Amino acid sequence: MEGKIFKFENDSIFMKRISPEKEKVLNPIVERHRLCGPNSVGQVSELVLSNQFQNKDEWEKFYFESGKEMQKIIDEQSKNLKKTKLKKLISELSKKYGRTENELDEKAKKLLDWIPEEEIRLKNSLINLGEITLEDCKKCMKQYVIDNTWEGIIKREEAVVKKLIKIGFKNIKKTEGEIDTKLGVDREIFSEDGTKKIGIQVKPSNSRGSPLIDAHNQQSQSRYSGKVITIFSNTKGKIRDEEKIIQEIKKELE
Repeated sequence: MEGKIFKFENDSIFMKRISPEKEKVLNPIVERHRLCGPNSVGQVSELVLSNQFQNKDEWEKFYFESGKEMQKIIDEQSKNLKKTKLKKLISELSKKYGRTENELDEKAKKLLDWIPEEEIRLKNSLINLGEITLEDCKKCMKQYVIDNTWEGIIKREEAVVKKLIKIGFKNIKKTEGEIDTKLGVDREIFSEDGTKKIGIQVKPSNSRGSPLIDAHNQQSQSRYSGKVITIFSNTKGKIRDEEKIIQEIKKELE
């Protein structure tokens, strides 16, 4: 497995743990095979909010330590539970705890195996990527689970909320549970009298609308007076098409 590589020519530009070019190849495969779904890596959006972490390193350490704690519980319970009950226990724990570093590395091996060679050839004809190795896949998994969660939940969302409050939307609430994890709604904005609310999703500014976002929005409509609005922003709160988005929020709340 260590020797399996996909060859390209240049690997000089890095963003976070891997280059943005490699990220474009690997992230769709991660999403397609649900390698970072709640059952696979835990409810990371809830885990990252479970403590007041001072920085990303603290969050990463907590995530992996939490995974060890989960593994310890499974090891202890496996001696006394039948296979069906043990499977149910693991399913319940998998959403409440993180994973060990070794577990993420195992997922990285699957990621490497799932890289379609025809997709690699297509990407290679457009840009030079250098090599995609098992180490790249390991970095991709950590970047997706650790880095993207930290930046998405902590930096990006908080920056957007501060911007919206500054503009005049005072009553904004963080969503919890299934509204966040299954319906994909990050925050709720209430009207001044509190009788109406809409949902918003906060996504990276370089993202595009996707069928998954649209499906989440459609599923969420019955919970809100208006529609669920997707806000694309960088980690400093710079909102894409800001004036248009603000007017859309105001219109829905009216």
